[in-house]
Amino acid sequence: MIVTSGYRTLDHNKRIGGAKNSAHLYCQAVDFRDLNGNIREWAMQNVAVLEELGLWMEDPSRTVGWIHLQSRPAKARVFIP
Repeated sequence: MIVTSGYRTLDHNKRIGGAKNSAHLYCQAVDFRDLNGNIREWAMQNVAVLEELGLWMEDPSRTVGWIHLQSRPAKARVFIP
């Protein structure tokens, strides 16, 4: 797996158009390259494992080619930001 984004400074987050209160700003999120969808497929089939690990995932239909996982709670285990 290749990490494409982890912790971000406020300036970097602004430059790349990140969410104003991104979990990346607080070292609570990581993005992985997922060009063939293997990580996404595994995560969608193992949502209970994400829950056990205390992870939430951004809806993969919104993150084509990569996957966003975070430790910051969201409204749903698989969420739309």
